[in-house]
Amino acid sequence: MVFADFDSDGDNRVAFRRVSFDGYGCYETNGECTRMSAGDSDEIIRAVRLNDVNTHHVHDILLRYFEENSGFVWRVSQKNIGSLPCDRHTRHNTQPESDTDEQRNAPEPRSREF
Repeated sequence: MVFADFDSDGDNRVAFRRVSFDGYGCYETNGECTRMSAGDSDEIIRAVRLNDVNTHHVHDILLRYFEENSGFVWRVSQKNIGSLPCDRHTRHNTQPESDTDEQRNAPEPRSREF
């Protein structure tokens, strides 16, 4: 199972932010992945806002995006073996971050399974 976090930029274009595999081996993309097309980004953002993400249309968009970025996904999946659990304190390819009290006490973001 793959878990992916996405962000949108100033142009409302969606891109991978972080990816993990079955809850282990969390990897920041650090800009290595492409952004979704403007049309696909609009569709994903709309689906999330409407809480309507479990559709064939969203599945097709995400599958196409994963295939487009398969080189990155494959490379980091190979690093997964023996990795530590993925949480906000265990990230690979990133500098250690210092959490403020506000960040430590903030609720964890909700994930959606596609």
